[in-house]
Amino acid sequence: METVIIPISSAVSAGSPISLPAGAEPISAIVAAALSKRVDISHAACGATGAAYASATVLGSPINSLTALTVVTGTPASGEIAKASDTEIVLGDDVEAGDLVIVTYIAKNEKSGF
Repeated sequence: METVIIPISSAVSAGSPISLPAGAEPISAIVAAALSKRVDISHAACGATGAAYASATVLGSPINSLTALTVVTGTPASGEIAKASDTEIVLGDDVEAGDLVIVTYIAKNEKSGF
């Protein structure tokens, strides 16, 4: 089995294919997957003269907890993932830059029974 982490570099709409990273083995079947959404932590604006945060300021972008995705065949709904091709997956949710998709799958050339 292979496990890949796919960093999302720009927004991808639900239903649009997402490519595996370069060098990843082709997909035979997806076994499990999870989505980690990027979350910005920000400080609200403070109107006081000389305030450290005169406007809303993003302080950091930690990764939130993982959400398991349900593996389906066909068109995925929200919270689901499907194989789009040997080298692409498709999600039922929009993803944004900074999100991560973690996919465990059986590779096409993987030998079974060992």
